[in-house]
Amino acid sequence: LLLAGATQSDTTTSTLLLTSAMAQFQLGAESARDIADQFAGAIASSPAQIGLLTDAFKYAGPAGAAFKMSLEAVNAEIAAFHVVGLRGQMAGTSFRMALIEAQSAAVSGSGKVGQALQGWSAEQEGLTGAIERFEKAGLDGMDLIDAFGKRAGPGMAALLSLGSDAMKT
Repeated sequence: LLLAGATQSDTTTSTLLLTSAMAQFQLGAESARDIADQFAGAIASSPAQIGLLTDAFKYAGPAGAAFKMSLEAVNAEIAAFHVVGLRGQMAGTSFRMALIEAQSAAVSGSGKVGQALQGWSAEQEGLTGAIERFEKAGLDGMDLIDAFGKRAGPGMAALLSLGSDAMKT
C-alpha cells in the first residue's frame, strides 16, 4: 500500500512489482518497506512509472538476480535506462542483454570492450561500473554498438552518453 500511495498507482500493480522483486532476489517480507522505497526513488528520479518498472523487471529482475546483483543496483540501472528513453520492456531487455554481452566480453577479453572489461564483475560493478570502465578507456557509442550488437548496443551507447556519474545518482 505504501508503494501504491507513494507512486500514485494501483495496489495490484504495486503489489505485483514488489512481490515479484522479492521472489527474484529472494528477499523476505521484512525487506518490503526498503524495496518499496527503492522503487519510489526510481520513479521520482526518472521518467519511470510503476507499470513501466513492472514491465522492465520481468526481464531485468531474473537477469540481475542470476548475475548476483543487488535489487538496489538493478533498480538504479533500470531507472537510468528510463532516463535515456528506453522504457518498460525495452529497458528490461536492454539491461538483460547488456549484462549477457558484457559478461561475454569480459570473459573473452578481446577487442576494446573486452579489454576494458577484463576483471569486471556484474555482481560488484554492474552496468554502471562497465560504463565507468568504458569512459576511462575512451570508448565511444559506436564501439559499444559494435561490441554489444543491435539488441544491447544502443542502450549501452545511450548510458555511455548519460555517464557513470549520472547513473550513480
